[in-house]
Amino acid sequence: EIAPLGFADDVESGTRGWTRPDGNADWHISAQNANSPSHAWYCGLESSRLYRNSTHAALVTPPIQLGAAAPRLDFMHRARFEIDQDEFRDGIHYWDSGVLEITANDGLTWQSLTPEGGYPGLITSNWVSPFAPETPCFIDTADRDPVGADLSAYAGKKIRIRFRFGADMYTVAEGWRLDDIVVSPRTEHTGWLGMDATNRSLPPGSSASIGLT
Repeated sequence: EIAPLGFADDVESGTRGWTRPDGNADWHISAQNANSPSHAWYCGLESSRLYRNSTHAALVTPPIQLGAAAPRLDFMHRARFEIDQDEFRDGIHYWDSGVLEITANDGLTWQSLTPEGGYPGLITSNWVSPFAPETPCFIDTADRDPVGADLSAYAGKKIRIRFRFGADMYTVAEGWRLDDIVVSPRTEHTGWLGMDATNRSLPPGSSASIGLT
């Protein structure tokens, strides 16, 4: 049996194997500000539409089998983080932000995953932040913006992708929303031969058709 390749989730069918390994439920499925059609993952609080101070929360995909040729990640996101307006004031340093990480050993170790074009921001040094100073990170989006990442370095492997958000102790903002997450190339089949029924009961002497694909 051949495992299906890739992954696609429009966040309209529940959690579908996503996990929050640190137990932080601030990552949840929200009906606000989705890209399509009505739900998205959101790191923040529904009541206030703000994240909490000192938040450190990870959202992890289910295991994904990558294809051998040019695998990639694409998703839509909306980001509203706390920008640094005190120390650098350069428009790219942020106190709070999110990053992408990837594992090919089921979470034993994680590596930074750089989006196409590189991360647009950097984390300001802060002892409360879960991120090291100058960690490349996302910045505020215009609205719901696309992100792509090349996964060719992991071609043919089974991977998980982690969306990790971190905040310091002071000012907060709306947070991070994810939608329409796709890892391609993608197949839906689970083998070279598929049937429209796996079993069927028939009276003696009768027959029925089973479709093969």
